[in-house]
Amino acid sequence: MRNKITDSMKQAMKDKDMRRLSTVRLINAAIQDRDIALRGKGKDKADNEEVLDILTKMVKQREGNRPELEAQELEEIDIIRDFYQLNFLLKRRKLL
Repeated sequence: MRNKITDSMKQAMKDKDMRRLSTVRLINAAIQDRDIALRGKGKDKADNEEVLDILTKMVKQREGNRPELEAQELEEIDIIRDFYQLNFLLKRRKLL
C-alpha cells in the first residue's frame, strides 16, 4: 500500500496534478506521523489496516465541516477513496 501511495505521488508530480499531489502528500505525512507514534510503542511501521484507519479518519475530517471548502474537500475525499479501492483489489488478488 505504501508503494502505491508513493507511486501515486510520483505520477501526480509528472502529471502536474496539484490537487492529487497535495492530497497524497497529506496521506503520506499522516502515515509517517503514525509510524513515529508507533515507534514509541515498540512497533516498527503502520500496517495496511492502520493505513486504512488513517484514510478513514481523513475522509471523516473532510465531510461537510466547511462549506467554503466543499469542492476542494470533495475532490480530496475522492482521491483518498481511490486508495480504499486499491486496497480492496490488493486483498482480492492475495485471496485468489
